[in-house]
Amino acid sequence: MLEVSGKRITPLYFDIAKHLCIIFAILIIPLSLILPEKLSWENGFLENLQVFILSVGFLTSFIFYKQSYGDEIHSMWLTVSGLFLLLIGRELSWGRAFFQTKMTENRPEFISMDQLPYYLLMDIVIAFFVAVVGVGVLSTISWRKIFFEIPFPKAYITLVFIGTIFTIAGDHGWIFPKAQGETIEELGELLIYFLLNEINLYYHYYLKKRES
Repeated sequence: MLEVSGKRITPLYFDIAKHLCIIFAILIIPLSLILPEKLSWENGFLENLQVFILSVGFLTSFIFYKQSYGDEIHSMWLTVSGLFLLLIGRELSWGRAFFQTKMTENRPEFISMDQLPYYLLMDIVIAFFVAVVGVGVLSTISWRKIFFEIPFPKAYITLVFIGTIFTIAGDHGWIFPKAQGETIEELGELLIYFLLNEINLYYHYYLKKRES
């Protein structure tokens, strides 16, 4: 842990990112009232932005994997990149997002999962990939260092929890009307995915400091 006179040194970037995320979390409900409904449609702007952010996380983790060759935490970054890839697959509905059937006044429509080409094979591949990533989470992530040797990112984790509440509430139509709820859901997921990138960078920074 980096400390000076008993105080931990936190790079300015992480503080700025934290405050931007707090501001965004506060603005989720006001934004849901003014943003056009179509931005939250499946395969719409917000979902595409989520995929972009997750792709950044995937590429960043893979770069960390390449750079950490020979380190104890080398394999961990490959697992993390796999987690981001799983989330990308989820946001793309495992390929359904590429098979739009028509556009209605309310939203685009897509084929069902069982209409995907080779969907049975795809189900097997997805299940296998989930299992591989699950094994990686258990066997490659240095949980001891994350929980006991590195400052726990309480603000980031709290914001992830808040984003999760927004996502669940919006998805289930709790409190908010359907259209507003969908926007809240997508904005909540956007916050979570950005935070996952920040947590990724945070642990890379501190793990690298410990290795040096």
